[in-house]
Amino acid sequence: MVGGAAMDTVEAGRNRRRVAWSSTAILALGVSESVLSSWGADVVRRTRDGGSKLDVEIHTHRSPVVVDRVRSGEHMLGLCTGLADSAADLVVRTAAHESMVLIPFGLHPIRLTKGTPIITIEEHAATWSSIERGVREAGFEVSSTVESFSAIARMAMAGLGHGLVPLGVARSAGLPPQQIQHLKRARIRRRSVVARKPIASFFERLEEEVALALA
Repeated sequence: MVGGAAMDTVEAGRNRRRVAWSSTAILALGVSESVLSSWGADVVRRTRDGGSKLDVEIHTHRSPVVVDRVRSGEHMLGLCTGLADSAADLVVRTAAHESMVLIPFGLHPIRLTKGTPIITIEEHAATWSSIERGVREAGFEVSSTVESFSAIARMAMAGLGHGLVPLGVARSAGLPPQQIQHLKRARIRRRSVVARKPIASFFERLEEEVALALA
């Protein structure tokens, strides 16, 4: 009897675990590297802890790869920068417009003039399409480009030039506000978007049609 009761208890415990596991859905989320390494990680954690019953599985890539993974169905949702025009087959919503700031050589504010040389992201990066026009209108001269905003921040802090980076990247580098130069006359921002497959809109439309049919 004791052994039977113990086995029943173990089996009941297994059943409870099965119920618990099955009640938690897994969300495969792709996040661009520059977003996740700056403000993205905290945003995902707060969203997950805000009462959602989702088990968030985070994957990090460059923005074009995030979009490709969402498109292929490997990721259910993507948080990335730029790319709105290149993802016409996905549902894309703007999550935020993040200001670009300057980390000046020597970490002291400089006078911005036409032709001020800057280090910024490479032209093949997704963010470049969001900021190119603003950079040109501001009159900056792109002296060099690299593949990572975190690297640009470190290069500027080391005195290798003035670095143009998103505000979140400058903050995550540990810089105090007085060492981050905001561009008062130039409105340069990168666009962060949430992308997903369009199937969710089918469900929304289905709900509307069901409500109309039963009205």
